[in-house]
Amino acid sequence: MSISKDKSERIPILYNQGMSSIAIARKLGIGKFTVLKYLRQEGITRRPCTKHFHHHTVISDTDAAWLAGFIDGEGYIGIHGNKLSLSISNANQESILYVKDLAGGGSLFFKKNSAKNPKWSDICVVRIIGQSLRHIIKHVAKYCIVKKKHIILCEQWFKLQDQGKGRENKSEFRNKFKLLSRDGFKIKMLNKSSNIMKI
Repeated sequence: MSISKDKSERIPILYNQGMSSIAIARKLGIGKFTVLKYLRQEGITRRPCTKHFHHHTVISDTDAAWLAGFIDGEGYIGIHGNKLSLSISNANQESILYVKDLAGGGSLFFKKNSAKNPKWSDICVVRIIGQSLRHIIKHVAKYCIVKKKHIILCEQWFKLQDQGKGRENKSEFRNKFKLLSRDGFKIKMLNKSSNIMKI
């Protein structure tokens, strides 16, 4: 497959920044094997593993800053069931797939807005929870601005979850659950109060 000079020059740059071949393919709108072919042509040795523990894609500083801006503008951090979750919606499906790849997981679904109005674009949504959300929060924390309070509460939530790790007695577990419920309530209130509530 022949690609533009701009894309062929970006492939080794993105790879050396830590992106996986799959992430590069999605970002540039080309096939994974095309990426690998151009890496070979540049004499770049493939990394034996491009993922962290928990099988999460490496996130470069550039991607972390981009993702933080995307979360600030399009993201929703809230409680889904009893779990902390991040949802990001956008009409650009490629961008949403790229977010999912960076997170190392997530659920995709679509909102068919065109059925309501032909002028409206369909929306692609990714919902991220669990270890994938931890992975994202760790990397975007220093870059987020609009949702900084949400990020702080997420970090507190994860810290509370890690305390005890199932070794608590009943009293300690009830207290931990109470604190998690408190932080969950704060996150819900942040989403209703335009970020004016104090943490």
